[in-house]
Amino acid sequence: MGRCRVKNRHLKDRDGWWHYRRRVPSDVAGSVESPTVDQALKTKDVIEARKRRDRITTDLERGWQKIRDAKARRQFPASVGGDEEAVAFAAFLHERDSGVDDDRDATTLGELYADEFDALAEKEAVGPSLGDLGEARGLVAATPEGKRLVRLGNAARGVVSITLAGESFLEQAALSLGTKRLYRGVYRRCSDHLPHPQQVGERQAREFIQRLARVSTASKVGNYRAALRALWDHLGLAKAMWSGFRIDAGKAAIRRDVWTEEETVQLLEGSSRKLRLAILIAAHTGAREGEIATMVYDAELDFISFPISKTEAGVRVIPCHDDIRLFVQEWVADPWSKFTIRNRFSELKIVLGFPASKVFHSFRHTLASRLHECEVQEATAAKIIGHKHPSLTFGWYGSKVGVETLRKPINAVRYPASVLAFGRVAEA
Repeated sequence: MGRCRVKNRHLKDRDGWWHYRRRVPSDVAGSVESPTVDQALKTKDVIEARKRRDRITTDLERGWQKIRDAKARRQFPASVGGDEEAVAFAAFLHERDSGVDDDRDATTLGELYADEFDALAEKEAVGPSLGDLGEARGLVAATPEGKRLVRLGNAARGVVSITLAGESFLEQAALSLGTKRLYRGVYRRCSDHLPHPQQVGERQAREFIQRLARVSTASKVGNYRAALRALWDHLGLAKAMWSGFRIDAGKAAIRRDVWTEEETVQLLEGSSRKLRLAILIAAHTGAREGEIATMVYDAELDFISFPISKTEAGVRVIPCHDDIRLFVQEWVADPWSKFTIRNRFSELKIVLGFPASKVFHSFRHTLASRLHECEVQEATAAKIIGHKHPSLTFGWYGSKVGVETLRKPINAVRYPASVLAFGRVAEA
């Protein structure tokens, strides 16, 4: 377990609650979403906080080492050991994608592993107790070295677990970090229930999705199907097996309701100084927790930019609302991470007794509703909130609309003085 010589290193006290905060090492910073790690430890006890910090440190360092190893394999694939299966699979993909003729005389990597396996089997077969090569092969396949050779031989022929195949796909896929993280989780969970991709048949795929649908929402099932279709397409397999049938999700999605003015006042009244700022910014911009955590304010142009979002449309620049200008300046000087915003808001919501239909994300629905009440055009509202507009006219050509033109519709949304008063208290 990772331990720190300085007792409270990587620990930060925020209103009596301990948080883990650490800068990501420079050699792996380009491969992760944020340059810093900021995570709520959910304890006020410093002794317990140190224990949780040590566990997080151990997990982080293991993950960073995997990133370093992956980079080393890409630079020196022939000389790096330790993950031979990944190297063998990478060799198979290179051979497949380079258009090498399978009928050439040169020996493939898979054949080399198979020959090595047979050599071990023949060695067992010529012993005093065995005379059958088939029986010897069975015995060798049960040994650690035999299992290793079978696994490497399969990888060199493209037969690997869904997890490993998924890592190879995600390494070169042109997807956002959020989508890669989502797909990676799908592949890891599917590996526990499905065999190698080449061994999955249409009936097995259908039954797996149907079982998933009985306990999941329609959106989750859609994410699984999209992730698996993308991987099967990458592997040159029949991706249609994941989408050629209809399913009924057994778990209904939770409807997100808007926050009323009275409820917003309740939230602000019960929240801490920093959480008030996040709530007020969300109410006026419709930004998600992660967008607020990484937002940037341009004082000269009076623009707010959201450089990191879970969707492409969420990466946007909008004018700063007149009512929150001072709140935004205070927030960007010392922001919370998205996890801190989420955890603190969830704790507050539970204490106040709000239902599951009311979450931080509900502020996006609230702002959309208020823009509609102010008779703001749908395309303009989508640009402000960060939604993708489905129509060609507004979705494609509308993206060229100047940021300054959004100032008037943004300022059209006004909250009562009872709401903004809490922001002024936070400012003081």
